[in-house]
Amino acid sequence: MRWKILLILFWICLSGMLACVSSASPSAPPSEGFQSPGREESPVAPSSPLPTREPLRAFPGFQLERVIGKGILQEIAWSPEGPRLIVGTAKGLEGLAPKTGEGVWQQPLPARLKALALSSDGRWLAALVGRDLWLWAHRGQGIERIRVLPDAIDPALESPTLAFSPDGRQLAWTVSNAVRRIRVPEGDELGKIFAPGAGWVAFAPDGETLILAGPSEGEWRRIADGVGIRRVAWALPPGEGARTFALSPDGAWLAIGIGGEVHLYSGRDGQLRRKLLIGGRGIIRRLAFSPDGRWLAAGTEGGTVAVWEGAGERLRWRHEMGEGAVVGLAFAPKDLQLAIAHAGGILEIRRLPEGTQEGRWEGYLEPVLDLAFGEDRLWIATYSQRPLDAPQWIVSLWEAIGPTARRVQRLTLPAEPLGALALSPDGRWLLAPDPGELGEGGWGIWRTMDGERVLRMPGGGTAVFSPDGEALALSDPTGGLRILRRADGQALRRLDGLSGKILPLVTFSPDGNWVAASDGREIGVWQVPDGALRQRVKPGTGKPIEALALSEAGEWLAVAEGGLDGPWIALYSVATGRLLARWAADTAAVLRLAFGSGGAWLASGGGEGTVKIWRVPDGALLQILEGHTDAILALKTSPDGRTLASGSLDGTVRLWSLR
Repeated sequence: MRWKILLILFWICLSGMLACVSSASPSAPPSEGFQSPGREESPVAPSSPLPTREPLRAFPGFQLERVIGKGILQEIAWSPEGPRLIVGTAKGLEGLAPKTGEGVWQQPLPARLKALALSSDGRWLAALVGRDLWLWAHRGQGIERIRVLPDAIDPALESPTLAFSPDGRQLAWTVSNAVRRIRVPEGDELGKIFAPGAGWVAFAPDGETLILAGPSEGEWRRIADGVGIRRVAWALPPGEGARTFALSPDGAWLAIGIGGEVHLYSGRDGQLRRKLLIGGRGIIRRLAFSPDGRWLAAGTEGGTVAVWEGAGERLRWRHEMGEGAVVGLAFAPKDLQLAIAHAGGILEIRRLPEGTQEGRWEGYLEPVLDLAFGEDRLWIATYSQRPLDAPQWIVSLWEAIGPTARRVQRLTLPAEPLGALALSPDGRWLLAPDPGELGEGGWGIWRTMDGERVLRMPGGGTAVFSPDGEALALSDPTGGLRILRRADGQALRRLDGLSGKILPLVTFSPDGNWVAASDGREIGVWQVPDGALRQRVKPGTGKPIEALALSEAGEWLAVAEGGLDGPWIALYSVATGRLLARWAADTAAVLRLAFGSGGAWLASGGGEGTVKIWRVPDGALLQILEGHTDAILALKTSPDGRTLASGSLDGTVRLWSLR
């Protein structure tokens, strides 16, 4: 899911870059600066700013007011110590009491959680966090950090695995083309085992053999010298690969998820013994054996969970959960209970073999796509997709009053909403692509109260709500913008001037009187009341334009530019048409921009999860707001200008208030 979101964002940026390259003229590159319609460009160098007023002399700074959401569910483990259910999210770790779901301890993490492992006796807990390895002693009522091993993995590696040896004295994890090991708890390096293509690792019960598995084959290796004992090529259907693995505690069975089937291989001779068909929607994503090896559970991308007894000899329970992809499975250490984590933000416990539900807890958000400040609450729109082989695009609407969020609606949309979904300011309406039955393109408006689509409008491009929610701006392939009435879609005004250009970026000023749009290489700024194009800008940098923001009353225009040398932010005065400042954003990417009240400061949301506050109009860095562990996909300022809300791919919303 995370890679799909980032891939779409990448293609948005790439399309802007290609537009810039195709439009550049080698003999006469465009000047940087605004061009009022009907007159020549008047470039202004960034080194010669011409501000229209004095910048802030004192900035009170933001402080974290509260965090909404526990983060995206990613991993779960069940400890014999306590017992405690250990939940890993994009935000951190927490220990829960299985009977009540009450939090016993919490451990925030500074970066995204990539893998989690618990020793069989429950004494040690390990996690791959960002690029580092963290190791804790698990005390039942809490955890104590023992050490952090920096640069344990390549940060680009998305799905590494961790495994403890049966006695808990060794820890192994996958890196690029190898497996690393350390001694627990000392942290001493025990050397690497070269293993190209291995994405999963486990210790055999004897503690002297490693089992390494990849998409096409598996290998048993002797730990002492790394010598191979056995190599097995998986029995793969055409075009398929092994995606997930689980080893029974006694080492007798290796379960492999291939498409919608579980293949059971003998752990002793590597022979394929049995194939189990789960019969649900989507590919198998998670596998888990019970501690006694008697039960095997499988979960799919489509939310199906199946449980077999006797190493697949008898299917005992199967259920379509309908809560998104299964992202975690864990058996209780002594009781016949199964914990199930869903990508839809739900954690539940089932009693086997009947599958009776004994616990269900929400509050784990999905990736946050948009935010809206209502009169007395914050509205949050999150997104999930299931399953990958027959996609359903699911958007959930949450209302947050205080520190908790309550899901009020779940909508199944007809098209991919990434980069295109918008909430009305009061949270009552949702705007998203609606291509129609024939795929001719268009937009739909849904009433969030009951999930009913109340209006469909033909046309492609991009659509956004006006600040009062009563109108929307819709771009079309001819390069113009249409201002439509939200209630019935009637055209109120047309804004022309960038003819023949598709405009994927559109934004209103907070007062609704100005609108800016860009095709990725050029920007137009219109006054809404009379529909007049007031300014045009063609940045002369050749960099793709990736985000826009207009300040209150249309005084400033902020532009985020991408490129191979990192993102930049440029600030223009709409009134004078002058470039005031341009500076390096010093972040992975600038995905969102938002002005503060009065336009005194500008907030930018980065691809690595930081929010930066810049002074207007000179671009001086005022503050860095940290805490998110993934990209910022939503950034909004409250109507009174006192609160900044940031929503992230990590499944959390952070509210920052001015001191």
